[in-house]
Amino acid sequence: MIEETRRAGRTPLLGDLSAPVKDSSGRVVGVIAAHLNWRWALSDVRHLSDTPSSRGSAQTLVLDRAATVLVGPDALLGRRWGGIVLEEPPPIEPVWASASTAAALADLESRTPRFERLPDGQTALIARAPMSIGAQYPALGWQVQLSESKEQVYRRANALGVRILWISISLGAATALLGALGARHLTDRLKRLTRSAAAVGRNEAERIEVPSGRDEVAQLAAAFAKVLDALHQERSELLSLSSELERRVAVRTREVERLAEESRYAAVVRERLKIARDLHDTLAHSMMAMLSEVRLLRKLEMHDPKSLREELARAEEVAHEGLNEARTAITQMRVNAVRDTGLGSALGKAFGRFIDRTALSGEFIADPGAASFGDERAETLFRMAEEALRNIERHAMATRAVVTLETVDGTQLKLSIEDDGVGFDPGAPRQGHYGIVGLHEQAHLIGAHLCIDSAPGRGTTLTVTLRMTPEVL
Repeated sequence: MIEETRRAGRTPLLGDLSAPVKDSSGRVVGVIAAHLNWRWALSDVRHLSDTPSSRGSAQTLVLDRAATVLVGPDALLGRRWGGIVLEEPPPIEPVWASASTAAALADLESRTPRFERLPDGQTALIARAPMSIGAQYPALGWQVQLSESKEQVYRRANALGVRILWISISLGAATALLGALGARHLTDRLKRLTRSAAAVGRNEAERIEVPSGRDEVAQLAAAFAKVLDALHQERSELLSLSSELERRVAVRTREVERLAEESRYAAVVRERLKIARDLHDTLAHSMMAMLSEVRLLRKLEMHDPKSLREELARAEEVAHEGLNEARTAITQMRVNAVRDTGLGSALGKAFGRFIDRTALSGEFIADPGAASFGDERAETLFRMAEEALRNIERHAMATRAVVTLETVDGTQLKLSIEDDGVGFDPGAPRQGHYGIVGLHEQAHLIGAHLCIDSAPGRGTTLTVTLRMTPEVL
């Protein structure tokens, strides 16, 4: 074990040193002594400080713990360094750091270069670093100090700035040149791609030429080629689909023409049935009445000739009524009063003529919503009502009739015709009479529901219910 000893007033760099050698029990078994003479080191330090290079050199000093110059120019040896720090930076206060981290930060702060004002009035940049001799010995508390004048520092900084500027300009020019070359190369590839796409657009080529490589132009060309292939495939499929559609349209056209011909034939049949019903409702009734009068006249001629004149007048009146009904039917075929004024108005006028002609008591009731109904189904409802009123006049022997036209729940139109006549059996067969059959046919044509409630001796109630949308009402 070696312990360091030192003579008072001497420095470790120049003088005698001795150290005892001890065994494991602590007893001194020997002494190691040395005479150190490091004048070559002093000469080297002075050489570095006094002989600046052509670029300028910093002054090198060695300071002890009290900032006394130990190594340096003769004018400074043994003196305390008298530089005053300018623009002292704020101390670093690591609140969250550990003790070791704080010590490391403090050591870093002590090594930071600072500007100091020297006793002769000059300003110099000072940098210090601690000095130690090997890892076996503790720090001596000495510091190596490098100092350089502010002018020299600024000259160095300016030179470095100019160098950095030229380097930046050179790098920028090189970068711009490389960028221009790369852009030109990319532009040429894009031009070739554009020419290829234009050739495809003019149908001079079938596919886009995909350039080699893995750059953006190659990827873009590959994407264009893929899209073009997909378009070609879709075009082929569309042509095939168009051919199929044309074939189907031709088939559907022939089918529509056939259906139109059938529709025209059905319209003709419906018109024939309508004319047949109108003839039944007008001329057939009139002819039956005239036939009854003729049979009565024949009987009177044989049994009561005196009453013949009166019955002839009656027969003439029946003939006039039949003629008027025929004219009215023809007028109604030419003019549609139901669509012009609405079902309520047309039905009210027809009921008024019925009351005037038969002298029966009666009542007509219609709410505004139902009265305004006026499409083609309203015309059919009007014909059914006329047929029901003629049956009351000729067969019911009634004293009162009531016609009601109303809407139910806002979705249905209800027509009701009621009398207090002799009634009949609706289910009984009636050979040669087509009035009830015609009413059912007309109700079926417009999608309505017909109900006839009657029995012998208790009158008749005819009800027609038509389902319709709210927009029609």
